Amino acid sequence: MKIKINKNVLCVLKKKEANSSLWVDFVEVKIKKSLAKYLVTFSSFYKEEYLAPKKIIDFIKNDNRIKLFLDDFNYCYDLEGTYQKMSGSEININDLVSRNTSDTNSRKQILQLRHDVENAALPYALKQTYKKCKRNSSIIAYSHSKVGWAQSKYNLGNSLSIQFKTNFGYGRSSYFYTILKFENIKIIPFSEWVLYRNAHKHEIIRYSAKHPLENRSWLDAMEYARDAYNLLLNDRSKFIDKFIIDECRKMVLGLDQILHDNMCFIHEIFPEYKNIKANDSLLIEFKGEKISGALSFIKKIIKFENLFDAKEVITKIEEYNKIIQPILQNELFIINKKLLSITKKMKKVKTLFEKLSNENNVYTRLIIAIHKIFSKKHPDAEKEIIMDCFYKKYPQYQIFQVRFLKVVELYHKTCNEVNQLENIVRNISKYNNVIKDYFSNTTIG
Repeated sequence: MKIKINKNVLCVLKKKEANSSLWVDFVEVKIKKSLAKYLVTFSSFYKEEYLAPKKIIDFIKNDNRIKLFLDDFNYCYDLEGTYQKMSGSEININDLVSRNTSDTNSRKQILQLRHDVENAALPYALKQTYKKCKRNSSIIAYSHSKVGWAQSKYNLGNSLSIQFKTNFGYGRSSYFYTILKFENIKIIPFSEWVLYRNAHKHEIIRYSAKHPLENRSWLDAMEYARDAYNLLLNDRSKFIDKFIIDECRKMVLGLDQILHDNMCFIHEIFPEYKNIKANDSLLIEFKGEKISGALSFIKKIIKFENLFDAKEVITKIEEYNKIIQPILQNELFIINKKLLSITKKMKKVKTLFEKLSNENNVYTRLIIAIHKIFSKKHPDAEKEIIMDCFYKKYPQYQIFQVRFLKVVELYHKTCNEVNQLENIVRNISKYNNVIKDYFSNTTIG
C-alpha cells in the first residue's frame, strides 16, 4: 500500500516510556468493519442498472447509520486554500424517508445523498482515527488535516517540549510550524535570515521549523521533532551545538560574507544579485536590510547565554552594524545627489512628454473623426486603408509618432529610475535608523 498521509494513514510520533527515544510510525485511517460493510451495501444500490429509490429508503429506515456521514466535519481539502470547513449535508433524513420516493425532489435528494456520503467518508474515518490516537498513551502527536487548529504543547522530558502549530485552510494566512522549546526558550532558525532572500524576521521567531503546506510535510515535521529529542537524549552538548549554537554561527558567518562582498556566497544564495556589482546601491540596500535586521534577534539570542557564549555572537552582530552604518550613510549622500540630478532631468522630460502628449491627443481625435467618416461611406473599410488616408492628409504624423514614442520611453524610464532610487533611499534610511536606535538605546541602558 502506498502511504498517503491524512488519506490512508496518519503520521504519528511515539514514545513508550519517560526516558525512551521517539520514533515515527503510521496508523491506518479506517472505520469499523461493520460500518465499512454498511457503506458498501449502501453504495451498491446506486450501481444497479435502474435507480431504485424505495430500496434505498427501506435500507436507511432499517438502519439509519447513514446519519453519521451527514454532520459537519473539521476537514481541510486544500491546506493552503480558503473557506475549507466542510459543512454537513442539507438533507434531512427523517423528512426524506417519510416522503413519497417517486416525486422528483425525493429522487434528486437521494442522488445528492450518495454524493454527500462519499465526500464525508474520509473526514469521518479521519475523525475516528484521531480518537483512536488520543486513546493511545504511546502516541504523543498525530498528523491532521483540520481547518486552523494547533496541537497542545507536549513536554518530552529533558527540558524539551514540542508543538505542531498549524493554520490550515486560511489562504495566505495559512502556515505549518514545528515549535521546540528547550529549558522553556523557543529554538529559532536564525540561519534562515541569511539563507533566504525573502525571509521575514518577524515570522522566523514564530517557529523552530517551517514546513510546506502539504499533507506529506507531516513526515518531515515528525522526523524533525524525533531527531531533535533523540539527539538531546543521547548527547545534550551536541543538541545545543546543532539547534542553538550552529544556528547563531551560520547567521554570523552569513552576515560576514554579505558585509565583506563575498560575491560567490551572495550569488549562490541570492541568484537575483548575479548581475549586480559589489558597490551597487541595490547590494548596499540588501546589506543594510540583512545586517540591521540581525539586531532584532539579539533579545532572543541572549536568552541562551546560560548555554553558550552568546555575548560573542552579539558582539559580532554589533560590530557588523557599526561597520555598515557609515556605508549606508555615505550611500544615502550619493543617491540623494544622484536623485537631485535625475529630478532636474525629469522636469525637462516631463514638460516635453506633456507637450507631445497633447499633440498626440489632437492626432488621436483626428483619426477617430476620419474613422467615423469612412464608416458611414465605407462600412467594410479596413483599418489599414483608413490609416493610409490619414497619413496622406497628415504626412508629418509619422515623423511625430517616432519622436513621441522615444519621449514616452524616456519618460517612463526616468520615472522608474526616480521611483527605484526613492525606494532605496527610504529603505536605507530605515536600516540606518534601526542601527542608530539600537545603539542609542543600548547606551542609555
